Amino acid sequence: MDITMTLLYVSQLEALGVAVPEQTQTARAVYEAAGQAAEASPSDDLRAAMMAGELTPANAADRLREAALAESARSTVQTLARDLHLPINRTMLVGLEAEATRIHADLAALFAPAAAEVMESARHFGADVTGDQAIAGGPKVVKLYQSLSDNTALLAAVSRAYQGLLENVTRNLTTAGALVSLYVEDQPDLDLEHARQLFAEPQRWMELAAAGYTLTLNTHDQARALTQKHAARVADEEKAARDSRRSGQRFAGRLGAMA
Repeated sequence: MDITMTLLYVSQLEALGVAVPEQTQTARAVYEAAGQAAEASPSDDLRAAMMAGELTPANAADRLREAALAESARSTVQTLARDLHLPINRTMLVGLEAEATRIHADLAALFAPAAAEVMESARHFGADVTGDQAIAGGPKVVKLYQSLSDNTALLAAVSRAYQGLLENVTRNLTTAGALVSLYVEDQPDLDLEHARQLFAEPQRWMELAAAGYTLTLNTHDQARALTQKHAARVADEEKAARDSRRSGQRFAGRLGAMA
């Protein structure tokens, strides 16, 4: 993640109300200060001083010399500011990584109530809902319907922030094919492949909830365990099917020999 993307990610956390680590905030402040120094224009400052009446016969010569020195160093300052981008970015990421567990917990606390309302909406409406259906359900259902858009938007924002944390900070994002494992609770006979297909639909959260999946924000370890468990069960099922076919073929062969 380059510094521009890191800054964007930090702004995503702040927009959600998630506290940004102090180390990351300090590094960003250094970046901003370095940027201001690099953008400074001594000649513009000198003109502004003249217009403001700050230049006088007594200080004009000294101010001109100061501006000349600053102007001659300007390109060096800009180069040095750019050279700081890599260590500043790394420092911001280190701060985020050190508090990754807490950030996940904060994101999960935002995810849970919105997910609960989306799941309740799905129980009332299924994957698709209309205003007429909501009105027919009474005031409580109307309230659910009215909050559905905000809740699904919040789930999407939290998931983007969480995926950014896993992909760019802790660098252990679940592979794209198993991404849904970050968002569904483990349960007996969980059909992860079916969940993946639903998660690709435009109404992914409602689709999952309407199909009976419990929405949650798993840790990376939980998502990995869920994915591995599903893969092992699928492998066992495929092996059982192959064994059954072989058994059937042997039985058919014996019948043929007896004929």
